[in-house]
Amino acid sequence: MEFAKPIFQTPGMAWRTVLALVFDQLQNLYLLYTLLAGIHLVDILLKADDPTTASGRVFPKLSRHTEAVILGLGYIVPMFLVQGWEWVRVQLDITNRTGYFQQASLFGKYLNYSEESGTEVLPSDMQVAIIQDTAADVAEGYAGFLEVCRHLGKLLYFNGSSCWRIRVR
Repeated sequence: MEFAKPIFQTPGMAWRTVLALVFDQLQNLYLLYTLLAGIHLVDILLKADDPTTASGRVFPKLSRHTEAVILGLGYIVPMFLVQGWEWVRVQLDITNRTGYFQQASLFGKYLNYSEESGTEVLPSDMQVAIIQDTAADVAEGYAGFLEVCRHLGKLLYFNGSSCWRIRVR
């Protein structure tokens, strides 16, 4: 978590990170919807001969067929939002900006070396570290941090929905 603080504080990264943390939950919400809609479809809508299922319907004034069509549209329409967010996320360029930050930080440290320290580190070693090694590792680490946050959101949604369904029954 400590490595993320300086990256988060660089200009332009705070709003990008917050946007990613919030909108990365779209995929989790879509998954939660598909599971709950599937349960609703099987447990309530497809049991037309059971009069006790009428009280559990989402749209009781509509026919079961219309309600099933609305639930089906809920499977299709949100995918456009999820795909749109994926495109926007690529345009945010969080991974490359993180790598650039690390490269600039490492080069700044190298320039601030004392003359004695500068002779101990070969310029070619520093060049390889700046261009290849560190930037990619830190960028992947920050992207992995955002991915972990997305999975934590999924865990919270599913645990919350499980507790809610247990309490409702």
